[in-house]
Amino acid sequence: MLKDNKNPIKGSNILMKCGEMETNGSRISILIQLLLYCMNTFHRNHYLPEDPQIEFRNHNFFNNHSNQFICIMKLAISIFTLMILSVACKQVVDTKAEEAKLIQTSLDWSKLASTDSIDRILSYWADDAVVLSPGEAPIKGKKAIREMVEGSKKIPGFKISWETLSASVSKDGDLGYLMEQNEISFKDSTGQTITQKNKGVTIWKKQEDGSWKNIVDTWNALPPAK
Repeated sequence: MLKDNKNPIKGSNILMKCGEMETNGSRISILIQLLLYCMNTFHRNHYLPEDPQIEFRNHNFFNNHSNQFICIMKLAISIFTLMILSVACKQVVDTKAEEAKLIQTSLDWSKLASTDSIDRILSYWADDAVVLSPGEAPIKGKKAIREMVEGSKKIPGFKISWETLSASVSKDGDLGYLMEQNEISFKDSTGQTITQKNKGVTIWKKQEDGSWKNIVDTWNALPPAK
């Protein structure tokens, strides 16, 4: 008979544990246990009889079990690859640090907004960004946004600035949003300065180089002060 070694770790238990692991060290531990399980399975299926009188006359016995071994090892290698990729890609995101970075990015952008550095102003928007201004159709894409910015520079006395009220970044660190208030001023046809105060939301996306780009920019008027 083939010797039946009891496996301390069942395959189903391993897969269940793999789904529950959160730390890299624990994942590596589970990987080791998985490989041991695969090797134990192979050993159990290939253990040769202790009686030397037994002869294996059919060489297909070895071929069939060799195929089983190859399948088991392919499974182990596949799971090993997936777990290594998971460990390498999963990073702990410091959301507070990213929120601070996002707030600083918005502050730097606000300082530039009333200058003539159009290219630098535009650099804070993503190529596929959308601007949703009050009473206007959505402005989509860098080209259309450039036209909006260039048009605003032609308005006499135009100025815009804003401040961040709160920030939030997703757990995986790839998206964030800011709650803001902005102030827009310009001169009317009589030369009088008109000032508008607004509330707004900006949505940001983390780029591959670690920088943040604005993907949605929207605002509307604050209610009149009482």
